[in-house]
Amino acid sequence: MEESSSKVIQVTEGVGLDDIKNSKDNIYLSPNPSNGNINITSSSQENISIVITNLNGAIVYTNQTTLFKGDNNLNLSFLETGTYIIRLQGENIDWKTKLIITSK
Repeated sequence: MEESSSKVIQVTEGVGLDDIKNSKDNIYLSPNPSNGNINITSSSQENISIVITNLNGAIVYTNQTTLFKGDNNLNLSFLETGTYIIRLQGENIDWKTKLIITSK
């Protein structure tokens, strides 16, 4: 018979819902699903790039803009119904999430 061994791993830090909700980026997208008119809420102002890709990885939208503290409206009503990945990148921001566009 083989001798079994076990290891104990102690986790001292974890990521829970409170950690994600209070992440350093503090960015929220709503509504999601959306008809294409979305609101991005941010806790800070920063110059960013917005890149939206379809699930095949093809870029369907890109823009360099300023993300203002508070609410930022983005009209994506030209996108076809489907699921996309939206990514915001800046000096202090690297955030992405799934975006669902429903029929208009």
